[in-house]
Amino acid sequence: MNDNITDWINSELYPSLYNNIDLAFPEHKFRETRNGWQSKTYLDSSPHKSRQDKTVITKKAPACILEQGGEALSLIEYVKRRDNIEFIDAVKKLAHAARVELPPLKNGGFKEYKERVALLEVVNSYFIYCLETSKNAQAFRDYLNMRGYSKDDVKKMELGFIPSQQKLNTYLLSKSYTQTQIDAALKLDNRIGKSHSLTIPFRSSTSLKGFKFRTAGEELPKYLNS
Repeated sequence: MNDNITDWINSELYPSLYNNIDLAFPEHKFRETRNGWQSKTYLDSSPHKSRQDKTVITKKAPACILEQGGEALSLIEYVKRRDNIEFIDAVKKLAHAARVELPPLKNGGFKEYKERVALLEVVNSYFIYCLETSKNAQAFRDYLNMRGYSKDDVKKMELGFIPSQQKLNTYLLSKSYTQTQIDAALKLDNRIGKSHSLTIPFRSSTSLKGFKFRTAGEELPKYLNS
């Protein structure tokens, strides 16, 4: 198995899939419990006479499907066997069920994907810092306070402020990113950093995919996307 896709499977696919187990494996009619997911069926999906937890996927081992007293398989291996398909097709099926996008895996595509995610995290940290410290962000701090957002709320939501696209670009260049990398990762409407400067990160599982930008005024639309 390619180490690149292994990293993505463990960090994004399985965590996202855990919330969609019932959709990914309808043959088991999984029911969510405090400790994970459980089913009345055997691993082959035939029903057990009495056990409610004959097959389980637990919070402690979210990448594994276990038949109590029987076999344990990774979720990918299970789908390969169930559907008689190859590894990559099983990954694609689970990605669809988890509602996550499979990153490009060929010709350096996965490396570029990881670099983009890393760049977006740097951008997010910069936005958060600017909301906390920039004098120009005072109107947005006042707006959030007026709307009842506490400092803890703002921190948990990772809200931020973009002072301008030019300042953001200069900051990223100072962090040794190239203009090509910046342009590939960020495609921003001209209004962003002018009328729309409050930033809201959009995550899928733990991975940062992009941002929403909000105005504190009456401009329409109120939100713009990266």
